[in-house]
Amino acid sequence: MATVFRTYKTRLDPATGKRVKVMDKGRPVPHVKWRFEFVDWQGRRRAGTGTGDKKETEALATRLEAEAEAVRKG
Repeated sequence: MATVFRTYKTRLDPATGKRVKVMDKGRPVPHVKWRFEFVDWQGRRRAGTGTGDKKETEALATRLEAEAEAVRKG
């Protein structure tokens, strides 16, 4: 089952040198594109960047997962 999720914009904090989320009025700012994860034909978890639309990203992830399943089955 493919997983679709949202990531957030980050920046380097000059004081600590660590990555921190970019905040807008106390809420993290989401990244423009959705990301996805699925398990390939070798059993490894694969991740990728989709589009700005969640439904398109879900369709892409489902298609890639189906291709990996077809390869696994031969």
